[in-house]
Amino acid sequence: MTGMDVELVALARAVDPAVLGARVRDARVRLGLTQGQLAGDEMSTAYVSRIESGQRRPDPVLLDALATRLGVGVETLITGATRDEQSEIQLALDWAQLSVKTGDATGALTRVDDVLIQLGDRGLHDLHRRALQVKAAALEADGRLDDAIVLLEDLMETAPEDTTWVTDVIALSRCYRVSGDLTRAVDTGERALSLLKDFGLDATLETTSLVLSLAAAYFERGETGHAVRLCRRAIEQAETLGSAGAKGAAYWNASIMESRRGHAAAAVALARKALAHVELGDDQRQSATLRNLLGTFELRTDQPDLPEVLATLRRAGAELSTTDAAPSVVAFNLLAQARAHFMMGDEHEARRGVVQARGVAAQRAPLVAADTWVLLGQIEMATGNTSAAREAYRQAVLMLSAIGADKSAAQLWFELGAALEGVGDPAAALHAYRSAGASTGLRSLNSTVPADPRARVSSTQV
Repeated sequence: MTGMDVELVALARAVDPAVLGARVRDARVRLGLTQGQLAGDEMSTAYVSRIESGQRRPDPVLLDALATRLGVGVETLITGATRDEQSEIQLALDWAQLSVKTGDATGALTRVDDVLIQLGDRGLHDLHRRALQVKAAALEADGRLDDAIVLLEDLMETAPEDTTWVTDVIALSRCYRVSGDLTRAVDTGERALSLLKDFGLDATLETTSLVLSLAAAYFERGETGHAVRLCRRAIEQAETLGSAGAKGAAYWNASIMESRRGHAAAAVALARKALAHVELGDDQRQSATLRNLLGTFELRTDQPDLPEVLATLRRAGAELSTTDAAPSVVAFNLLAQARAHFMMGDEHEARRGVVQARGVAAQRAPLVAADTWVLLGQIEMATGNTSAAREAYRQAVLMLSAIGADKSAAQLWFELGAALEGVGDPAAALHAYRSAGASTGLRSLNSTVPADPRARVSSTQV
């Protein structure tokens, strides 16, 4: 029996006969052998002819004999690449992955595309899949979310029925969420979580990461209570696992939710816990992102030290600029700095920051883009330009409503109503409050009552 390892045996039984036959023929011709010489005692000349024409796929034993007689490794006949060449491909993918982490998404895409060309149809399925995974990560880092989603969806369709696809499904759910497709983000995450539980893998680092991503999508969709419960469950899992990275991520997400619920002090405390865990690792992007989040939360406390907070945000921004941070994160940092300037009374710098943040967010991060309109509305309101403020809030609401974030839209309408009420515009405030109710699905139960009382039918009439 052949000495091929299990992986090569499997590849030998799955290789395209036409591709294999062409490789056998080319190797034979290069050596100047006839088909009869290649056949030897193990097979007939006619059988070699059928192999070379793609009509037969030899079993592993015969393929091993052919490779020996041709003076090549059997893996070269099967895949078109030697073990050394496959190692070089692995190294190229490692380098591309590192490029993504260090912020060179464009360079990573170039390297991955070169690898995909090199792989061609050699049948190196694991390497090909990994190359596509690295490409998806590079596309996401480059802000090309739609392209990343298409690629990840394709990977999901061809994923093996085991847990190796967990990273892909987390990335897909995250891309859906950042792009504003909250329903798909939730559905994708829930299906994956259910399957992980079926595998008995509901207490792993991967599952904790998936739960946190799913919680964030639920929260953006307005299902706050469920999101918070998921996040608390993730914290419990992370503490049980004892992973600094998992604990950092769990506390991180919990801090976001506490902030969004209006609990600024609790959010700051959780963010500091998260940062302490994250800084134990060597992921500068995560540290910078969390530092940015901490500064944002501190802005929402009762008496923030604004110069110190602005310094924290600027440090985070400088760190983010050297990483592969997504456009949504960079835009979030610019927006936070703009908000700090606004709170310090520097409206000029605040407006400039809003423009910068929106330019980065654009269509890539609609949730952040909506927040830029909110801050602009606040600036306009502070300068007495209520009509411009209403328009800015309207733009924010339109963006949020378009992506299904009705809870966030309702919150913005409510904030606008309070602001308009504060500047003495009760009619506009009433309209904003009504819009807040409509965004949550509230409708008048008396809509069928005729406007003219005289038109009402007496209860005694038939």
